Amino acid sequence: MKSSPNGAQRYRCLDCSKYFQLEYKALGRLPKTKERIIDMCSNGSGIRDTARVLKVSTKIFVFLVDNRHTCINIVTKCVKQTMRGAMDLSISGKFNNSLWRSILEINANELSKQMGINIEVISPFGFEVTNKKTLLSKKLRKFYAYLGINKVDENQIINLKDISTAYGELLLAYLEKYHKLFYEDIIIKVYQDGFIKLRSFDYIPQDSDKLIDVQTRITKNNIYQDYADYIICCLSALAQDKDEPAMFSDNVRHRVRTIQLYIMLENIFGHLIYEMTENQKSLYMAAFSKIDNSLGIFTDSSLLNIKASDDDVQIMLDLIKPRVSEIVKVLKQGHNTQTIESRSYHVSGKLKLELTRKHYNNAINFITQTYQEFI
Repeated sequence: MKSSPNGAQRYRCLDCSKYFQLEYKALGRLPKTKERIIDMCSNGSGIRDTARVLKVSTKIFVFLVDNRHTCINIVTKCVKQTMRGAMDLSISGKFNNSLWRSILEINANELSKQMGINIEVISPFGFEVTNKKTLLSKKLRKFYAYLGINKVDENQIINLKDISTAYGELLLAYLEKYHKLFYEDIIIKVYQDGFIKLRSFDYIPQDSDKLIDVQTRITKNNIYQDYADYIICCLSALAQDKDEPAMFSDNVRHRVRTIQLYIMLENIFGHLIYEMTENQKSLYMAAFSKIDNSLGIFTDSSLLNIKASDDDVQIMLDLIKPRVSEIVKVLKQGHNTQTIESRSYHVSGKLKLELTRKHYNNAINFITQTYQEFI
């Protein structure tokens, strides 16, 4: 027996005389990590994305790649295909989410170099927690890029809208060069909630049209946790009619997002409370069908301020309200409770929620993992 540099016990094989460990502290040293890296590289995942999913450091990832010709060949091939635009953003009718995330990361890295700050990026659609990957085969029209900036010098002044604009223009230029068909379908760009229409005033949206929305945040830890904190805190928004839920009755865009936020939270926390009644199950399916992916409300203001229907009101009163109220109660039951806070996405406001550390950690891990694996 012999100890490794980090103190882990190593054993010597009596047949081949090589040393091995029963348990690895560094997950990157596990034999199965190589196979996972090869699989993710083959699907266009970047180094940072791969490192987060596998929970290894980027240094270990680079070490593994540098010592395995197979990985090098796959990474090189994927990068070359991406840069040439040989890989399509749609494969057999399914959106290539791995490639999309790689494109966003390429441009985040480029802007990081230009501005001398560390910029992370995620691109959630909002349905990752459902684990329904068939939704990637639907007509996707809204594409979000949430940028996170951490470890900012206290004396450094950061203009979030300037960063969102710089990133958005960098991304559009990249898409125009390497993915022109996708680029030509973009009719609206949103930088830090500033809407810019790229078509004439009377333009009627087509099925293939798309919206690009870039938001920049100053994060305490990373953009994954910042986003997850916001989703969790939306329980308080739903329970107290704050932020977007406050506009449920009068605004179509905020009504759709409120329903989508509830569906996400139901998938994260719903198992903690009582099973839905038959009526609630029916309302849940109706709520899912209410998530409108069209861009009409962004081009025609008359479609935006439409009152909630009786069905909408019933979904809120008989499904969302009672279940969210019960979830909020359950999350506070137990020891080691804490209050988390988050600034809202897309509207100006702050949210906070009290829950146990166990429930919080489980939710963070679930939101992060389901996002990272949704490729």
